[in-house]
Amino acid sequence: MKIENTQEKCDEILENARKIFEKSDFAKSKELILEAMELANEINYKKGIASGNFLLGIISFEGGDYECSLNYYKKSVELYRELNNSLMIDSIQYEIGLVYYRQGRLMEALDIFKKNIDNSTIINNKIIAMHQCANVLFDMDKVNEALDMYNEALNLIKNADQTDQVNKKFYANLLHEIGLVYLSKNQTDIAENYFIKSLDIKKTIEYNQGIARSYYCLGNVYEIKNSFEKASEYYNKSLKIFKEIKDPYGEAISYEGIGTIFYIEGNLNKAENFLLKSFSIRHKIGNIIDINIILEKLGFIYLKKGDLDQAIKNFSDSLENNKIIRNQIGMANDLYFIGLVFESKNEINNSLNYLNLALELAKQLKDTQLIEKIEKKIGTLDS
Repeated sequence: MKIENTQEKCDEILENARKIFEKSDFAKSKELILEAMELANEINYKKGIASGNFLLGIISFEGGDYECSLNYYKKSVELYRELNNSLMIDSIQYEIGLVYYRQGRLMEALDIFKKNIDNSTIINNKIIAMHQCANVLFDMDKVNEALDMYNEALNLIKNADQTDQVNKKFYANLLHEIGLVYLSKNQTDIAENYFIKSLDIKKTIEYNQGIARSYYCLGNVYEIKNSFEKASEYYNKSLKIFKEIKDPYGEAISYEGIGTIFYIEGNLNKAENFLLKSFSIRHKIGNIIDINIILEKLGFIYLKKGDLDQAIKNFSDSLENNKIIRNQIGMANDLYFIGLVFESKNEINNSLNYLNLALELAKQLKDTQLIEKIEKKIGTLDS
């Protein structure tokens, strides 16, 4: 086969792989990418090898293997530098930002996304960088800044071609993120409206991963509304799709949602089972913030079950993790939780020691709500 024909065949397979990836069939997409890269390597077709590595990086990201994803991206960047393709380098840097974001490296992710916004000459690239920058701001509790940026990006995408599937996906994702902002403000009706609008668009483009995310967030809405049966229904619908498309992060959050409903309903054994499934996946992914969420939820299950030593271990593990990432509000909460467990053990001096450490940190943070809660608990123990 002539070199030109091999290059053309390679490009054709990679384009087909990309389209299949958009439908969330990651396994089939990967199979095609590897086939294309075998052809590209035979003739040292650098563009094909670079493109294949880039796509494999994205698939590894979706599979939760973030270090592998970074390795593929770095190989791709090296090749695109040789090819003087600055546009693709910017795109890959954006994807690296996503990896950092998922790993909880928020400042590094924010720096990359801000550079993407400044450097982007293509409107769609600017929109997706704004979208992710807003996501990071939201996770840093800068909710109003995040909402402003989401709306700015939404206004830009409204002026784009709405028959284009990529633009539809951007639009649906932005509606979803705005729904999350309103959910964080406990404005559940407004949030639900945004999630449903987003879901309707995702269904028209067969965006399965996005559909699963919408179901998960509708589960959040109904959990807050105390409609636990409906919340569980949505969490299970999201879990089914996330399993089908082999999205471990999606599986982890769905297991957490289901486990949380069982906890609220008092079924502690089932709650523990589902949360442990979530913890196992999150531990492999390595996002400390997500790991701590499950450690704390499991800690309260063990506290209720009377397994107080295990409860202390969970809260202590979370405390150590929060020290690593310098999450002071997390540290204060964990100290407070450990104090509660020692109270249940009737070790009042130990309880007061941890509560006073929590109070000292809460005062440094000027968190009036937490200060009031800790002082109230100390008051009951001192009397």
